[in-house]
Amino acid sequence: IKPDGTEEAVTTLEPDGGILSYEDNWIYYGSRSNDGKIYRKNLSNYNTFETIVYNNDYDYSLDNFSIRDGWIYIIGDTSTADSIIRINPETMLKETLLEIPINSVPSGKTYEELWEMTVADEWIYYTIQTRLQETDGSSSMITEKFYKMKHDGSKKTFIRKRDY
Repeated sequence: IKPDGTEEAVTTLEPDGGILSYEDNWIYYGSRSNDGKIYRKNLSNYNTFETIVYNNDYDYSLDNFSIRDGWIYIIGDTSTADSIIRINPETMLKETLLEIPINSVPSGKTYEELWEMTVADEWIYYTIQTRLQETDGSSSMITEKFYKMKHDGSKKTFIRKRDY
């Protein structure tokens, strides 16, 4: 359905629904189940071929993404860090905006994990959780801190903290 409610059509996306974002008459979608690839479909022509705009050549597990001003903003993880990166899909230029190292954590110790991200206006809003590693291998959240930064990664600003 177009944003004005007209021109309903059936289109196929990932079976699990994946992760969606919208910009300039394009819907972008992806999921962990397709190896972190991001596709786009033009809403003006429902027969438009689904184009891979991000092929996950960077060894990131796709957790979350947004599209803003032609950039793809991705929250993902590798074996060594949780990161927020941005990629220009036309040039494949990649910039790391934030990186939280991942360390092996023994039970009873805490660690930080990049958790959520959204892009709104000129800011990227994100959360970092402090988690406690349990003896059974699970973890529990202790605190959640909310931050924002500019689209280029500058002006990182703490907003608030919530204890659990």
